[in-house]
Amino acid sequence: MNLLREQSRTRPISPKEIERMVGIIHRKFSSIQMQLKQSTCEAVMILRSRFLDARHSGEWASGWKRQEQRPPPPKPAQHNRVP
Repeated sequence: MNLLREQSRTRPISPKEIERMVGIIHRKFSSIQMQLKQSTCEAVMILRSRFLDARHSGEWASGWKRQEQRPPPPKPAQHNRVP
C-alpha cells in the first residue's frame, strides 16, 4: 500500500485503483496460502500413513525386538563359601 502511495507521486494513482490492486494482491496471497496449507496437509497425511504402515508391519519395532533377543549380561562371579 505504501509503495503504491509513493508511486502515485510519480504518476497519478487514484485511491480506488490502489484499493483494487491491494484486493488483487490479497486474493493472490490467500490463494497461495490455501495451496500451501493443502500441500502441507497432504505431506503430513502421507508421512502419517507411512508411519502407521511401518508400525503395523513391524519395521518400527524391529530395533526393540533385536534388543530383546540379546543374551542377558553375565552374572558376577560368585565366591564358593566353605561352611
